[in-house]
Amino acid sequence: MVDIVVIGAGAAGMMAAYAAARSGAKVVLVERNHHPGRKILLTGKGRCNVTNGTDPQGIVAAFPETGRFLLGPVSRFTPDDLMRFIQEQGVPLKVERGRRVFPESDRSSDIVRALRNAAAGAGVQFRPDSRVERVDECKAQHDGGDNRHIFQIAFSGGVGGVGGVQDGLGSQAGPHSQDALQCKAVIIATGGLSYPATGSTGDGYRFARQYGHTIANPFPSLVPLETTEKWVPQLQGLSLKNVTMRALSGEQIIGEEFGEMLFTHYGVSGPIVLSLSRAVVRAMQPGTGAAAFTAGKAQKVPAMRIVLELDLKPALDIEKLDARVVRDWTSISRKHFSNALDALLPKKMIPVIIALCGIDGDTPVNQITREQRLGLVSLLKKLVMTVTGYRPIAEAIVTSGGVNIKEINARTMESKLAPGLFFAGEVIDVDGYTGGYNLQAAFSTGYAAGVGAAEYCHKN
Repeated sequence: MVDIVVIGAGAAGMMAAYAAARSGAKVVLVERNHHPGRKILLTGKGRCNVTNGTDPQGIVAAFPETGRFLLGPVSRFTPDDLMRFIQEQGVPLKVERGRRVFPESDRSSDIVRALRNAAAGAGVQFRPDSRVERVDECKAQHDGGDNRHIFQIAFSGGVGGVGGVQDGLGSQAGPHSQDALQCKAVIIATGGLSYPATGSTGDGYRFARQYGHTIANPFPSLVPLETTEKWVPQLQGLSLKNVTMRALSGEQIIGEEFGEMLFTHYGVSGPIVLSLSRAVVRAMQPGTGAAAFTAGKAQKVPAMRIVLELDLKPALDIEKLDARVVRDWTSISRKHFSNALDALLPKKMIPVIIALCGIDGDTPVNQITREQRLGLVSLLKKLVMTVTGYRPIAEAIVTSGGVNIKEINARTMESKLAPGLFFAGEVIDVDGYTGGYNLQAAFSTGYAAGVGAAEYCHKN
């Protein structure tokens, strides 16, 4: 029997296993894939935005609904602590715009390697290719006068699953045992429902429900948005920088972001869209059900009309932008309108703007009326797209929803309903803005769960 079994070798799971083993516990880290950290490899477009270089309060502020719950774990294992930990594993870091922290190499594999090496160095045993089927509570065992609470971990594909136990996170260590694992404590770090190919298929919700936990309905967070306008697919692949996008539900502004975006064949994506999507998806939730997400379908028909307003020139107000257009056109007064927008817009966008503003492209700019020009300026300041839905949860960076935080001890991450059961990472109902905040939450809750589980084992 071991002290702790950690289920899921992602960011939260590997950190939890490391923290528990470093605290003196005997730990087995179970992973359904052959290699740990598959989702980490995808983050930040393969670069891994590992955290945000702010303080604990800054991390908490990035979780509008659940930040108060995270204050304890993030204060216990801060962004500075995480950066120091990674650099001690030989991975130099750098800070980019918005205080986003990346490995200097721009390789997410370096972060996975750092976590794997730290866990292995602490004595963690890795059990790959093993999908947990059940987390059963055994009868308390009598040992030296004390009653010990025991869990039994059963695997699919036979009692023991298909994977062997490895020495640390490296080479195979002996033949595979078909026996289920027994332990004093379990840490569930299985993730949510986003990127199911990495192993996040909702198993953790099933384990939590088994012990009486309630699950907040999982839905996508940080996900691309679908729009109805036919001109949007014409701009597929076009990336815009230094623009502002505002999301409105009815007449209410529900979010505004400045930065980079991307047009796609179905709508829009990119950093500012992903950030706005948190509010957009929430505004679309009334009357929806989990079946749409688990079936891999994008949600349709929002309860209230939701639009995106794109400001292509946020540094200039309407008066200043109009003055710039007048100035640009003074020296090219005889040029056709279709050839007079190169200084204002990317080439791919010019035909779309011409069609939307209603000015004939063959019109010489010295014949364009003031009213027409102001209409063009207004369009550049407020290009409207109507949201029809969002991409499936499988395409979301983060899952919103999960194990109810009111049922978890925020200091130790232990279940309030089942002694010895701990949670960490995305399986919990916490999700924040893009920018390294969600990974920091995973590492912080993983660290707290690892230390908390080790303390539990020492007491029991």
